[in-house]
Amino acid sequence: MKVSNINNRPNQFIIQLNDINWWKGRSLIIDQNNFFSDKTEYKRVQQFYISSIFQSYKSTIAIKGYEMRPFNRDTDKDLNLSDIYCLRDDWDEWVVHYNKPLVILDNLRWDYSTTTGKYRNIFLNEKKELTSKLIKTNTYLLANLNVND
Repeated sequence: MKVSNINNRPNQFIIQLNDINWWKGRSLIIDQNNFFSDKTEYKRVQQFYISSIFQSYKSTIAIKGYEMRPFNRDTDKDLNLSDIYCLRDDWDEWVVHYNKPLVILDNLRWDYSTTTGKYRNIFLNEKKELTSKLIKTNTYLLANLNVND
């Protein structure tokens, strides 16, 4: 895990995690009650790989990563072992689906303030108008990322 400040701001962090949905010592499994995008999109957040997290002060604002898919012994036989993960206690094998990027934003804090917006724009490399459009089209998903705070 690599933590860096955005533009040397002490309370705006990008965390390069490169791990499966674990964060702050707990699983970041998003409960359906804390999912605020179209419910048909919920399957996309049931298993996901986190590449980076934007945190402002103690709140998680955004997560960038990839969807995961079940491992298929017939079609995935050429994968590196480092790309295969056993998740939870069921020992089912999953692989990172690099063709399906995933952005999850906190439903309450993604547009909390001008400062949060400024650094969220840097993190996502886009302006607020595009972020809003991608939320409306369910490209970006909304969930409560700060359930235990």
